[in-house]
Amino acid sequence: MSDVINVIINTETGQVIAIQMNDEYIVSPGFGLVHFENGVEPVFTDDEHGNLYLKPNAMVITDY
Repeated sequence: MSDVINVIINTETGQVIAIQMNDEYIVSPGFGLVHFENGVEPVFTDDEHGNLYLKPNAMVITDY
């Protein structure tokens, strides 16, 4: 059993988006998990409502 369980929720509805225990993730249907290794960082963008999104087809390479 894990010492810590992280749960990502929608604070307005209480909907569970993802659960993380140890190195395992359980993701709700309609959501996905994107993994980035050392040397590659995601690029984010937001909309007029402050919602944060992963910018498609964009990443920063930090390991030359």
